Amino acid sequence: MFNGGMCGDRITLKPQPITFTWMKFHPEQEVVLHDAHRALLQLEHTDVVRAQYEATRAKIKCHVLIDELLHTCHLFTGLHDASPVTASNPALRTPMDLIPLAKLRHVLAVLFNFANQPSPDVLFLVDVKAMIVKVVAVWLRNASYDDHHVILTHLLHTPGVGAWAAQLLQFPFVDDWCDIRNT
Repeated sequence: MFNGGMCGDRITLKPQPITFTWMKFHPEQEVVLHDAHRALLQLEHTDVVRAQYEATRAKIKCHVLIDELLHTCHLFTGLHDASPVTASNPALRTPMDLIPLAKLRHVLAVLFNFANQPSPDVLFLVDVKAMIVKVVAVWLRNASYDDHHVILTHLLHTPGVGAWAAQLLQFPFVDDWCDIRNT
């Protein structure tokens, strides 16, 4: 115990007890602790790798689903990059086209739902936006009046859409709509 005293600047120090705990080092426990830590790191790394694998697999499945929908509907099979945005007459669609179009609308709604939600995973949002651009870009080339409204509604409800999807705000000439409505 410190008994007190006088400092060189004539300040009196009061006696105070000083206590501390001694820690005893056990080398064998350090090895056990190190091994447990290494196992936890390996487990964490394995979980991260597994999550990355599952995310990549889900992304590929989404791309395959979208490609299958676009290829099963004959409205989209003859399109190429230079195809113009058109106004298609919904009365000319076959019943076989309606099922893939309904699924495509559902896929688009799900993708826009993900695009509207804040996410800390920036790469996920980049992938979702790329899928949206792909689907809408193809769909616009043979979309009906109602299809254009569905696309426009999704685009207008998505924050920041001007930065990544401004090119998707396209409509055919007004004369095309008038011809369709009069038939």
